[in-house]
Amino acid sequence: MTTASFPSDSAAQTRHIAACLGAAIDPVPRGGLVVGLHGDLGAGKTVFAGGLIGALGIPAGTVVASPTFTVFRSYRGRALIEHVDAYMVNSRSALEGAGLHEIGGNGHVTCVEWAERIADALPKDRIDVDLQPIPQDPAHPIDASRLDVAPPRRIEARAGGAISARILERWVSLVAASTSEVS
Repeated sequence: MTTASFPSDSAAQTRHIAACLGAAIDPVPRGGLVVGLHGDLGAGKTVFAGGLIGALGIPAGTVVASPTFTVFRSYRGRALIEHVDAYMVNSRSALEGAGLHEIGGNGHVTCVEWAERIADALPKDRIDVDLQPIPQDPAHPIDASRLDVAPPRRIEARAGGAISARILERWVSLVAASTSEVS
C-alpha cells in the first residue's frame, strides 16, 4: 500500500488521525522520517502537525503553533522533532539561513507545512499528506459563525519509499482500529 485516504469532519478528528500517524512512527526510523503537509490556507496543516507532534511524546500542554516567521521549531519527544513552515521559504539556502541544515535524518521526525515549496530539499522516502476540503452540499451549509466547527476534509496520504510505506500501513491500521473502537 502506498496511498491512503481518511475523511475528517472536525479539527479534533484531524488531530486524532495525525496522532495515529505519530503512534505508527514507533520506532522512529534510524534515518528519520519526513512528513510533508500540503493544502491551502486553513486546510488544517497546523492542526495535523499538532496531532502528529503531540503523539511523538512532547510534554502534555505544549502548544504547537505554525512557525511561519521563524521557519522552524524544534521539540523533544521520543525523538527530535522539527516543525517546518515553508510558506515564506523559496530555497534550500533560505532554510539553511534560518538554521535548519538538515531535513530529516539522524532519527529526526520532520513535519513540513507547505512542503511543495521545498520539494527539492526533501527526501524521496517520505509521507506526503494532502488536506483538502470536501465540497459542501449547498442545502446543508456549515455555520461559519461557529468557531468550533471545521469544514469536513479529506486527508490523502502517500508514501514515497519502502520505510514510509511500512509506516503508512501501520498508520492505516491504527486509524481503522480506533474507528472500530468508537463504533
